[in-house]
Amino acid sequence: IGLMENNDPANNNGWVDKGYVITNASDKGLNFNIKPNDWANCYYKWNAIDPSYIITPEGEHWLVYGSWHSGIAALKLNGETGKPAETLGQPWATGQAPAEYGQLIATRQTGNRWQASEGPEIIYRNGYYYLFLAYDALDVPYNTRVVRSKSITGPYVGIDGKDVTAGADALPIVTHPYKFSKGYGWVGIAHCAIFDNGKDNWFYVSQGRMPKDVPGINASNAIMMGHLR
Repeated sequence: IGLMENNDPANNNGWVDKGYVITNASDKGLNFNIKPNDWANCYYKWNAIDPSYIITPEGEHWLVYGSWHSGIAALKLNGETGKPAETLGQPWATGQAPAEYGQLIATRQTGNRWQASEGPEIIYRNGYYYLFLAYDALDVPYNTRVVRSKSITGPYVGIDGKDVTAGADALPIVTHPYKFSKGYGWVGIAHCAIFDNGKDNWFYVSQGRMPKDVPGINASNAIMMGHLR
């Protein structure tokens, strides 16, 4: 995950590369001998994808990122630089992933090194941190879940009260494939951003895909389009 800086977002030529923020972290040392299909024993603990940035009411800066490996991690940042608050050591260790690369806040199954969750989006509202997650495969079943916590680092619980930080399934399901009688329907609705318009009206924006084999559209299920709700 990298960082760029610009004092005028309307100037598309003004971005300055500030370097990487975080990279994949491993708890398996320098063991590159894991077989390519051994997902349950994959090399990386934290997968450095899908950043979501939040400033807490106390003024702390956090990056929430991951996954498709062991789960979603939270990383405290330096509010002035946007880089990790702690100095990063080597991104590999034996036994435990280096602590300065973040801590687990959500996982689909404790100990599962290859799980279909990613795209965290986190917001704060009325005393709770709401963590939205993308679940399952991109093409058709992709869906959004949401859980919440009073602490940025968890534990996050679902609407059923179960602890998602400890490996419970995240509920409720916010989006799911659907079809009405006079349309092709929509699938793959997830990987969201959540925002308000400054008047406490909240919106959900994400990708959406058409189903497979829509007549007249080549690779219809491979095309991602923007949805706003």
